[in-house]
Amino acid sequence: MGHDILPGRKARFVVVKCDSKDPADRVVLLEEIDNLPNLRVDIAYYRELAIRATWAILAPYGWTDSEIAAGSKAITLFDFSK
Repeated sequence: MGHDILPGRKARFVVVKCDSKDPADRVVLLEEIDNLPNLRVDIAYYRELAIRATWAILAPYGWTDSEIAAGSKAITLFDFSK
C-alpha cells in the first residue's frame, strides 16, 4: 500500500466488511481513511467487540450477554435476600 510500518510499530486499521474473505477488502488502514469519502464502517463488528469486552468486566457480577445488549439488568427481590 506504500505506507512504511517500522518493526515493532502497530498497523492501525478499521474493519469495513467483516464478511469479506479478501483482507484487502475487509480492512482499511488508518492512513487511508481521509482518502475514502464514502467509507462505511462495519458497526456490527465493533458492537460485538464492545459487548464481549463489557461482558468480561460485568460477568463476575452476574450480567448476561442479553442484559448487556439491553443496557439494563433485571433485578428481583431474591437478589436482595443474599
